[in-house]
Amino acid sequence: MKYLATLLLLMGISTMASAQLLVREDFNFTGNLTSNNWSAHSGSGTNPISTTTGLTYSGYMGSNVGNAALLKNLGGEDDNLALSDSVYNDGDVLYLSYLVDVTDTSSNKTGDYFIHIGNRASAISFSSFAARFFAKITAGTVNFGLSNTSTPTYGSTAFAKNTTYLVVIKYKINVAGNDTTSFWVFSSGIPATEAAAGTPEVTNSTTAGQNIIDAIALRQGSGTSSPQVVVDGIRVTRTWQNINANLAVVTPRTIDFGKVALGSSATDTVLVMNSDATTINITSASSGDAVFTVAPSTATLLTGESQKFVVTYTPTATVSSSSAIVFTSDAASSPDSVMVSGKGIQAGFSMSPTSLNFGKVWKDSTVIDSVEVINASTTAHLVVDSITSSNPFFSITPLTADLDTSSSLKFAVTFNPTAKGAATADIVFYHNAASKKDTLKTSGIAITKEPGFLATPSPLDFHGVLVGKSKVDTITVKNDGYDSLFISNVTSTSGSFTVTPTTARLDSMASTKFVVTFSPATAGLKSGSLVFESNVAETKDTVLVSGNGSTVTTIAEARIDANSDLIPDHSITKDTLFVTGVITSPNVQTAPQSGYFVQDSSAGVIIFSYDAAPVEVAVGDSVFLIGKVAQYRGLTEF
Repeated sequence: MKYLATLLLLMGISTMASAQLLVREDFNFTGNLTSNNWSAHSGSGTNPISTTTGLTYSGYMGSNVGNAALLKNLGGEDDNLALSDSVYNDGDVLYLSYLVDVTDTSSNKTGDYFIHIGNRASAISFSSFAARFFAKITAGTVNFGLSNTSTPTYGSTAFAKNTTYLVVIKYKINVAGNDTTSFWVFSSGIPATEAAAGTPEVTNSTTAGQNIIDAIALRQGSGTSSPQVVVDGIRVTRTWQNINANLAVVTPRTIDFGKVALGSSATDTVLVMNSDATTINITSASSGDAVFTVAPSTATLLTGESQKFVVTYTPTATVSSSSAIVFTSDAASSPDSVMVSGKGIQAGFSMSPTSLNFGKVWKDSTVIDSVEVINASTTAHLVVDSITSSNPFFSITPLTADLDTSSSLKFAVTFNPTAKGAATADIVFYHNAASKKDTLKTSGIAITKEPGFLATPSPLDFHGVLVGKSKVDTITVKNDGYDSLFISNVTSTSGSFTVTPTTARLDSMASTKFVVTFSPATAGLKSGSLVFESNVAETKDTVLVSGNGSTVTTIAEARIDANSDLIPDHSITKDTLFVTGVITSPNVQTAPQSGYFVQDSSAGVIIFSYDAAPVEVAVGDSVFLIGKVAQYRGLTEF
């Protein structure tokens, strides 16, 4: 009949007590046992047990793996190794198997025990023994014996020295009375079952041992009684079949993922192994709660094969969860399950400040500021997985972090501009808090030790000016750089525009005005450029200027509507016109707006402004007007 021999958890769990391998020790190391997971409980440091060349026994899985333990007959240190699980139920059976070679040179030794199991009070306190295994030498041959006490029952078979044997000890707990101990010694082969092993060398049920077995020990006796022996390939199992099964080390029987932050996952591994003689088909591996997943979901295991199943816990809420990972197969033990649990917790993320302005910084220099990230959570670590910057001028360190509960960490933010001008960046923190990511806004201006040139207004528009007349305006030039600005010459590309002065010196952040005069000699649009020559990097800066040379237009001409669409033609072309006339009405608008009717010899028109008239006028005044024609509700206004 098939059975699922073992469900073992590497770094986590086992669910089948009946198929556990409680100890596997192949001495795959060199040096003293106490430096390799064993503990000394007697004679610590005196003739410590160390390793020697490993033993070989054909077909045994502990054969020729690593080294072996050399138990000398000098007395001194005794060492123990804890089982991965305690055995304590009435009727529980343990099998202890190992390779042994008696290498003592003496022809006679009265006998003593060198290996046993038992219940230890602690790693360094071990006095509750069971299944003590003895060896004695008589006339050059070896006899093995077994007892729960210091008085053994020896077998009658004479075994040879300097020969490797496989020993199997069976120990059955009887809580109410004496425990049963038996042992077999094999010189070749490994019986597949206890029945196939035949009659034990010795069976003893007349003495009590221990009702709790949680450790195995190696002992070094005195030179008069104890032979020197070499021990290798130790196995402690719950079944005979598992003596020679390649099982993993068993650890606790549940997976507790502990606290896991929302947005992240934790994984562990379950190992399923087939130590049966036939193939096992796992048809499903599933979880009863969606926050726990397992992969793969199926497997086929030949005899001796194993399969790792990865269990992942991904909490979706701040609650405790528990479930079972269920393995369904054609084994007799199916379904087999692994209990899993965990608690979802939420990290917090806040940042102060949320933006950094480095201000003006010299190009190719470095300025460092900081931002503090705070984890306000009292339950979850805040894990910053990565941080990115959208501009290489801005960088941050460190790029990852793990903040404990109710803690904070300062991150250094560096501004290192390599080009002149304003710069910005988004520095994005990716983390396991609820928002998943948060952004720090950064900015700065890279400056250089050189003058700057800033002209306002630019361009400069004079609009309409009567032919033969002039209009004056100004341009303000500011040195927005960080060295003195020397303007060596200012010229105009058009004779309609002149500028004064033509030279200037401006210290950093200083400004001065240049007077520009527009004097149109003919009607029409005039334009040009004012060219400022200076010591700025560009050498020359240009300000565009424009204006319209205009002549006096009659009001009738200003109102022309050639296509009679009630839209004056000059409103479409947006011309600036000059008209003269006489005020014929008081202000017809409500202050601060102004509106007057004006008439010349050709026609009349209303003059409108959103502001008050630039000069005080009255009916009968002769006025000179500059403006544009517009259409308002079917009427023409100037």
